[in-house]
Amino acid sequence: MLFAGVAGLTGDWRAFGRALLAGPVLLAAYLLLAVLPGANVGGGDVVLAGVLGVYLGWLGWPAAVVGAMLPWLIQAPVALGVLVLRRAGFGTMLPFGPAMLAGAYLAIVGLPAIPALLRP
Repeated sequence: MLFAGVAGLTGDWRAFGRALLAGPVLLAAYLLLAVLPGANVGGGDVVLAGVLGVYLGWLGWPAAVVGAMLPWLIQAPVALGVLVLRRAGFGTMLPFGPAMLAGAYLAIVGLPAIPALLRP
């Protein structure tokens, strides 16, 4: 509803369409991961993926793709560390929501900062 109002005020209906598409796409991808046999993705992760997909989709496809990929790259060292320290086994479900939120944050804040960091 908020995005529709902003799109109406600014005339940026393409961003609104991206948001309406990216949310369900991310939700469907996480739902597929959740129903696969042996999946370690919970229902909260599925819902959070849909919400984050809407917000990241509003910002653009690069933000949506980076925001969808970063949680896996953030969670991998955490899972590896937990396995090495023998705090969990291969079947243990680790919380994925914090990695999803961190990935979305980095996609929102970090992605626009990359060109500024690369300038001499």
